[in-house]
Amino acid sequence: MALEYVALAVIYVGLNVLDLHLTFAVLNAGGRELNPIMRPLFGKPKWILRCIKIGLALVVAAGLLLLAVSQPGVARIGFAGLISVMAIVCLHNRRQLSRHLKRPPFSRAT
Repeated sequence: MALEYVALAVIYVGLNVLDLHLTFAVLNAGGRELNPIMRPLFGKPKWILRCIKIGLALVVAAGLLLLAVSQPGVARIGFAGLISVMAIVCLHNRRQLSRHLKRPPFSRAT
């Protein structure tokens, strides 16, 4: 399997980890979870949520890696779509965090 697909899988899982970290930061700053699927899980212990979120990301990445063996173009499109969505989600979470902390996005803390 080409290293390209492994790199795409790492990026996808990494963005999911970043999303989880930013979501916890937004919640701690007074925000709320907007994802209706994940919202009920935020009442559970954090380790359960982390396991579910990262576990699902790993399963999806592994599935796309398996798909890359027989359908590399489809796997590439799948990774591109998922990475794009997760990047947008992370940027949105960062903007929400800045809003709750009352400073412009991507500015340095003073």
